[in-house]
Amino acid sequence: MWHTGSRYLNNSKPCGFTLAELLIALAILGIVATFTIPKVLNSQANNANKSAAKEAAGMVSEAYQTYIRENGYSTSLKMSDLTPYLNYVSIRTIGSFDLNSCTGVLNCSTTSFCLNLHNGGLLHMDNVISFGSTDTTAGLRFAFDPDGVTSSVKGVPFFIYYNGLLRTRETMQPNTANSSTGDHDPQAGCDPTWFNWN
Repeated sequence: MWHTGSRYLNNSKPCGFTLAELLIALAILGIVATFTIPKVLNSQANNANKSAAKEAAGMVSEAYQTYIRENGYSTSLKMSDLTPYLNYVSIRTIGSFDLNSCTGVLNCSTTSFCLNLHNGGLLHMDNVISFGSTDTTAGLRFAFDPDGVTSSVKGVPFFIYYNGLLRTRETMQPNTANSSTGDHDPQAGCDPTWFNWN
């Protein structure tokens, strides 16, 4: 016999899930979370790193444009000439950080110093080289590490060209040259997996 509003149907056992069914459901949810949560967290970290790198590269590009407006173009310009136009916390002349295997470790020294940025990243300024010419392939190099720690998150190498074009090592123009290092060509595997221009 049916009873409206009752927990029982025809004097049978109560309706609902058994403890075994609940445990099985929780186990399935745990397995799904084990595979999903790390990917979500990694994706969030990669997006944060990419955003910080684009912010740093944009800041260097804007500093270069400001320098040109105030001083004009110069083939002898070095990264240190842009420092007054950059927004940073402090200059670091000790320590280092890693790029991918094609570039290796970058040292913060008096000749190639680093800038601690407000977003927690480290901007490496290669101060040895200058453009050397007015060619569209004349470029200066700098790099950004989102956490500023050696052997942690790999940094991304950038080139800024005499005409203001901004590229990474993988997307740089062929036969890029500067005053001291000769030619560079695009090289696969130089940009970290977390960075892209999209």
